[in-house]
Amino acid sequence: MALFTSRGYITNSSDGAPITDTVVYAAIFPPYLGSSPVNSHGFYRIVMTVIGSGKIAFKVPFFQPRYEIVSSVMDSTVWLNMSMEPEPGTL
Repeated sequence: MALFTSRGYITNSSDGAPITDTVVYAAIFPPYLGSSPVNSHGFYRIVMTVIGSGKIAFKVPFFQPRYEIVSSVMDSTVWLNMSMEPEPGTL
C-alpha cells in the first residue's frame, strides 16, 4: 500500500472559470473514498491510500463525474488539472 496524493485545479469546461469554494470527492477502485475542499482558485489536494494502479472517479456537486486512470508510486504526487462538465440544467 502507498500514500498517493492527487492535486490540481478544477475548471468549468463551458467557460474555463475555476470551480471554487466547494468540495471535490474522489473514489478509487479497489474502494477508497476521499474528499478535499476546493479553494477560491479552484485548487484541491486529496491524499489516498492506493495499491498499484486504478481508476479514480472525481465528483463536484452540480458537475458530471470525471474519471482518470492513475498508477501509484510510494508517496507520489500526481497533478490532475481537470475541466468538468456542468450537470445539464444545474448551472
